[in-house]
Amino acid sequence: MGRGSSVVGASLIALGAVAAFVACKSEEEPSTFEPGFGQNDSGVEPPSGFTPDGGGTAPGDGGGPVGPTSCAPKIPDPFEPKWIAPTKAEACETEELGAYYDACLVNPADPEKKCEAWRAAHPACTACLEPADKSGPIQWHVDRKLVTLNVAGCVSIVGSDVAEDGCAASFDKAVQCTRQSCDWCIEAGGKYETFQTCQGTARTTGVCASLESVRSTKCQGITGTSGTAKTCWLGQGDVERDFFARVEGIFCGK
Repeated sequence: MGRGSSVVGASLIALGAVAAFVACKSEEEPSTFEPGFGQNDSGVEPPSGFTPDGGGTAPGDGGGPVGPTSCAPKIPDPFEPKWIAPTKAEACETEELGAYYDACLVNPADPEKKCEAWRAAHPACTACLEPADKSGPIQWHVDRKLVTLNVAGCVSIVGSDVAEDGCAASFDKAVQCTRQSCDWCIEAGGKYETFQTCQGTARTTGVCASLESVRSTKCQGITGTSGTAKTCWLGQGDVERDFFARVEGIFCGK
């Protein structure tokens, strides 16, 4: 399954970590930008427990900011994206899909170990939702400091699009390029907002720009809230929790 996703995130103040969800722009041909919650392309507000676009603080330093205030893309050279065509698995009960969101995504820092406990109690569903190879609907990156929703994989399943040169694969490769160019910023403690700006620059630079152009051509009429794969996007009036459960179910629902 694809490593890309359109991109639904936020920063975790206490740990100085950044978690970012990925949701695509609400338009016919959304970009592969990975906006965070709050003031972003999707207009989504953060779930309870998130502090959007915060840079975090260093423990014991009196609350001072940590991490870079700006991040330039470091585009991999060579860039070798890997498209893994998705496989539908009936691994999760309907109630598990929303419960995962409650336990693991409302507060990804998981100070009370709710996610850890939930994952241990639901091993089969967890294995489908967040496999280590990032082929599932929930993709964790940078030692679980960044989390994205695998919209490219969703597009693939909904449209039976597994081809190396299809829309889903093209979307995935474009997202991989911008994310890999900028995830160093999160590793360094940068704000999600800074990571987002870095991705915007990467999308117009070098191989990432070329892949974005291919994505735009291949995905016409497919992606976005009016495309044939619109179920993979957060639509107007959608409840965020239900949206996540819907996409999770496309991959893993019984």
